[in-house]
Amino acid sequence: MTRGDEVTMEVVAAAVRGVMGGLEEEGVVDIEVAEDGLEVDVIGDEWTLHLEGWPEGAVAFLALEDEPDDPAKVRAARAKVMSPEVERAIVELDRRLQGSLRAALMGTGDPLSVDLAVAVGAQSSS
Repeated sequence: MTRGDEVTMEVVAAAVRGVMGGLEEEGVVDIEVAEDGLEVDVIGDEWTLHLEGWPEGAVAFLALEDEPDDPAKVRAARAKVMSPEVERAIVELDRRLQGSLRAALMGTGDPLSVDLAVAVGAQSSS
C-alpha cells in the first residue's frame, strides 16, 4: 500500500458514511463519529460496531446488547440481530478499507468480533 492509499480514520469515517449512509437514512443504523474524528461507531438496535486507531493500530470490535456466554452461540446471536443487508454493507466497508476492517476484527481475539470477521471473509470470497 502506498502512502497515498493509507487508510486513516478520516478515510474510515468517509467509508462508513458512504456504505452505511443509506441504512442510516432508513433508520436501520446510527453513525456516530467522535468530535476528534478518532472513533466511529455504527449502532444498530441491538449491536454496535466500533472502529478506531487507523492506520497505526486499527481496532474494531462488535458488541451485542445481549452477548452469549457460550462461544458456540455467538454466530446465532449475531445473525439474530444483524440483517443480511447490514452484513453486506460491512463486507463492502471491509472492501473499501482494503481488508483492514476484517484484520482489526480478527485481531481482537473476541469470539463475536472474530465471528463477524469470518463471515465477512466468507462473503468477500464468494
